[in-house]
Amino acid sequence: MAAPWPATLPDYFLVDNFQRLGPSNTVRAETLSGRFKVRRISTKQHRVIEGSMALSQSQVADFETFYRTTLKDGSLPFQGLNNPLTNADTVWMFLEDPTQSPYQNASNVFTLSLKLLALPDAPA
Repeated sequence: MAAPWPATLPDYFLVDNFQRLGPSNTVRAETLSGRFKVRRISTKQHRVIEGSMALSQSQVADFETFYRTTLKDGSLPFQGLNNPLTNADTVWMFLEDPTQSPYQNASNVFTLSLKLLALPDAPA
């Protein structure tokens, strides 16, 4: 079962830098005739979401506890952060360690940047 996203953290991404990245779900193979063949790898494609959230200093501490302790340094899945493309409850895994930086010269506000993988068949 996936861990729940902390209620103290925002459940949305900042709009100005949200991206849906997609690994290709096809493979191409050259043939002797010169044309290449294309086939689908899987019926369920994994979706990669990249975005940022604005967090207060206390929210950064909450996130660190969630990421380091609850998710064991991001190695476990979580849910409760709605998919911004479908607005559906989605089970996620971290693809990379999140990064934090000061948010647009605001004091005590930080940008948390996330790169997440939506797990297509995980029970929500």
